[in-house]
Amino acid sequence: MRLPSLKKLLRQEHLGDFLRNDDGVTAIEFALLGPLFGIGLLVTFETSLILFTEYVIQTSVQEAARLVRTGQAQNQEFSAADFKTAICSIAKFAFKCEANLTVYMNTAPTFAALEASTPSYISITGGAFGMTDGVPNKPPFQCGQSREAVALIATYDWRIATPWVMDGFANVVDDRTRRIVGFSMFRNEPFPAGGNSCS
Repeated sequence: MRLPSLKKLLRQEHLGDFLRNDDGVTAIEFALLGPLFGIGLLVTFETSLILFTEYVIQTSVQEAARLVRTGQAQNQEFSAADFKTAICSIAKFAFKCEANLTVYMNTAPTFAALEASTPSYISITGGAFGMTDGVPNKPPFQCGQSREAVALIATYDWRIATPWVMDGFANVVDDRTRRIVGFSMFRNEPFPAGGNSCS
């Protein structure tokens, strides 16, 4: 079989046939757009998970704060670990909540004093709160007594997997992690004063 010459292939009528031929167009379009669509799905999925987790942590902190506000945590002498368990049981996390959640709770006589002493959630990290002689300090955990103002912060570090999400959502650890926070500031109710407190 003799192959047609290049001159013959480039004739006007053959070139028109080639341009009108749409065999394989779908495969080419999928090869060009498929990866972009897949990346878009991954970015949307991870962004949704981060925002949902932030909502769940905030809701769980608000619910668990009632234990402190009403004096139940003080009467049961809650530790930070007990309080983390309370938050995680409300949140019902599908990931390692208690291992990765950090709880900060501090008190002051007034809201103004409490606001002045409450740190940024970025400085509360992985069970550490500042350093003393190179050793990480544990975050304060004080529930306070009747009528005291209380600040409660719970943080969770989400390691971002999708590169394009890092640009908009990362806020700690080499721009690859999002610190998610739940926050509540309240005054304890006038429950009966007792000798018990959080530890």
